[in-house]
Amino acid sequence: ILKHLKEGTKNQRTFLEIFQQFTYLLTFSKLEFLCLQPQLSAPNVPVDYSELAREGAPIPPEPEAESWNPEPWMFHRDGARIEAAFRHFIHRAHPEQAEDSHEVLVCHGNVIRYFVCRALQNDPAGWLRYGAANGSITHLAIRPSGNVSLKGFGEKGHLPPEMVTYN
Repeated sequence: ILKHLKEGTKNQRTFLEIFQQFTYLLTFSKLEFLCLQPQLSAPNVPVDYSELAREGAPIPPEPEAESWNPEPWMFHRDGARIEAAFRHFIHRAHPEQAEDSHEVLVCHGNVIRYFVCRALQNDPAGWLRYGAANGSITHLAIRPSGNVSLKGFGEKGHLPPEMVTYN
């Protein structure tokens, strides 16, 4: 998303239209925060950053990846941090909250895939089976009861075909 928003093209307007009702924006790097803050500024919408859920190796995937083999220590280093981010950012609303909130988290694919597995109570080791384009949008709905629905995963219809990339 960051690359496309920096270009100030139709994609920036589309992103703002999609998230016109968001109540909080969080990025997971200082660079993204500094680039996104002026472009996504909206009245009464806090924009913040946290490096807690920056890219990393969340958990050894099942089945093992053929082309991606981080060192085992990376899972220990990154996994605890990414799990802490999940527990901090992915949760039901506080009981006293009266209205819906729409929070946007801008982060990397490994983190998003792991969050989706955990939120849906699927085996988190299956995170690498999901594929999402760079700059795509994933939408999780968390109800006050704690029930979670995946409304969309890796949606990329807002991107022109020549800008759709994977890594």
